[in-house]
Amino acid sequence: MKIKKIKYYLKGISNIICHTNFYIIPSIFFKKPILIKIKNNLSFYVTNLMDIWTLNEVLIDQEYFQYKSIKKNDVVVDIGASIGDFSIYAEKKGAKRIISYEMDKERIDLFNKNIKINRCKKIVIKNSKACSLNEVFRENNLQQCDFLKMDCEGCEYELFSNASKQTLKKISFIAMETHQFDDKMKKKYRKLINLLKKNKFHIIEKENSVHSYISYLFAGKK
Repeated sequence: MKIKKIKYYLKGISNIICHTNFYIIPSIFFKKPILIKIKNNLSFYVTNLMDIWTLNEVLIDQEYFQYKSIKKNDVVVDIGASIGDFSIYAEKKGAKRIISYEMDKERIDLFNKNIKINRCKKIVIKNSKACSLNEVFRENNLQQCDFLKMDCEGCEYELFSNASKQTLKKISFIAMETHQFDDKMKKKYRKLINLLKKNKFHIIEKENSVHSYISYLFAGKK
C-alpha cells in the first residue's frame, strides 16, 4: 500500500508539472488566491494546495469520468461543487444545464470567480445543503439527470436514504466519492449499494489510492 501511495503522489505531481503553470504554485504561500491555468484552456482561482490537487484529480486524472464522459446537451447535478472544477468542465464539454450545490461561502466566492474567468453561462449555484435527492429534483424541476456527481464528505447516504423510485429512474449515471469512517457508515454504504442494484443500476466500486476509508462508486443504468 505504501508503494501504491508513493506512485499515486508521484503521478499527481508529474501531472501538475506537465499540465499547469506549476511555477506559480509557491506564490500561494504569500498571496491568495492564485490562478492555476490548465492546458485544456481552463483556469481556476485556488487558495490552497488541496485545491490544486483536486484540479489534478478531477480535470487531469479524470477520476469521475472513468466510465462515462459528459456529452452535449447533458443535464448535470454536482453535489459538493467546491470551487466549480467539475461543473465548469461539464459546461465546456457541452452540458446544457448544470445544477451545483455548495455550502461554504469561501468556496462559492471562488466558484463565482471561476465561472466568470471561464465565461460559463449554464451553471446555477445553489448555496444550500442538498438534503435529499427527491428535494433536489423537485426544487429544480428536473425530469432527467444524465450525470450526477457527488463529493459531500459522508452526506451521500442521507441524500439517498429516502430517494424514491421515480427520482432514481430519472438518473442515468452516478459518480461519487463515498466515505466509510466507521462501522455505521460501512453499513450505510452497503445499504446504498443494495438500493442502487434494486433500482437497476450496474455498480463499479474502486478503492482510493491513499485512504482505505474513501472509495469511488460508479453506477449506471443496465
